[in-house]
Amino acid sequence: MRIEHLRQRLRALGAKPGHELRVLRAWAQVRPLDQRHSRAEDFLPLTLRTALPDLMAELAGLARLRSEHLGADAAVRLLVELADGQTVESVLLPRNGLCVSTQVGCAVGCVFCMTGRDGLLRQLASAGIVAQVVLARRLRPVKRWCSWA
Repeated sequence: MRIEHLRQRLRALGAKPGHELRVLRAWAQVRPLDQRHSRAEDFLPLTLRTALPDLMAELAGLARLRSEHLGADAAVRLLVELADGQTVESVLLPRNGLCVSTQVGCAVGCVFCMTGRDGLLRQLASAGIVAQVVLARRLRPVKRWCSWA
């Protein structure tokens, strides 16, 4: 799924650009839509509020934690299952860093690497990349992140 498709779905539910931004930012930053001085029911259209639980559940399903492995260097390797059942690796780095995958598999095929064993299967769409960040932020704070193939 691409972020642009999410934006189109939000628009179809009556969201204006500001609504889109609030919903997508809340998802990406793992924060509630309700804030100190404004509640979602005060600013989101009713059709969007009604559809939001299902949409957020769908977004949560874009990346699920299958397993995590602590390394000697304090990095935590996350095996992430995508909505289609394929897996990628994300790595939580010391000092609130994160590296995420941008593709399933790898075309290089290094003999020591499990990721490239089956070759390059596909590129990840933008929402699948952001979903890895969201998943990591549910585990611990992430201040900066990078991507690799």
